[in-house]
Amino acid sequence: MQKSNFLLTLTLLAMSIWTNAFAEPAITGASATGTTIKFTVQLSEKLFSGYKVKIDLQNGKGFVAMKCSALTCTLSSNALPVGVSQATYKIGVYNAQGVLQGSTTDGTYTIISAPTTGYSKISNTGSVLPDSAILGSDQNDWACTKDNKTGLVWEVKTMDGGLRDMSQKYT
Repeated sequence: MQKSNFLLTLTLLAMSIWTNAFAEPAITGASATGTTIKFTVQLSEKLFSGYKVKIDLQNGKGFVAMKCSALTCTLSSNALPVGVSQATYKIGVYNAQGVLQGSTTDGTYTIISAPTTGYSKISNTGSVLPDSAILGSDQNDWACTKDNKTGLVWEVKTMDGGLRDMSQKYT
C-alpha cells in the first residue's frame, strides 16, 4: 500500500511538472507611465527560448521587442505619436517565427507634457488672446499678462489717467 501511494504521488507530481512545462506564457498585467513612457508587462510564465514580448506603440513604426527578465518585460520610449496627448498600444507574446501566441493586451497611455513657458495676453473678460491683441478697455482688448509657467497674472499699466494708469496708487 505504501509503495502504491508513493507511485501515485510520483505520477501526480510528474503530470503536474509535465503540464506546467508546456504552459504558454501569458501577459497578466501592463502599465505605462511617465513623460518618457515606461511600459511594463508582467508574464504568467517565463518565455520559451526564442519567444519575445513585442509592443506596437501605434506610431507607424510597427512592433518593437521589449527587454525581458524573468517574468517582467520593460521598454522606455519617447518615439510616440506626434501631436496627441493620449494614444493606445498593443502587446503580445510572439514565438521565434514571429507568430502571435494567444491574444494581445491593449492599453492606453497619456503623454505628460512639460510645463509651458512664455506669456499669454489676457482680455478684460479673462480669456486668452492672440499675440497680436492690442491694449485697450474693450472686452476683447488686452488687459493683463499671464506667466504660463507660474500662473501669475498682472495687469498692464496705462498712461491714460484711467483706473489702470501707472500713476494711480492703491492701498
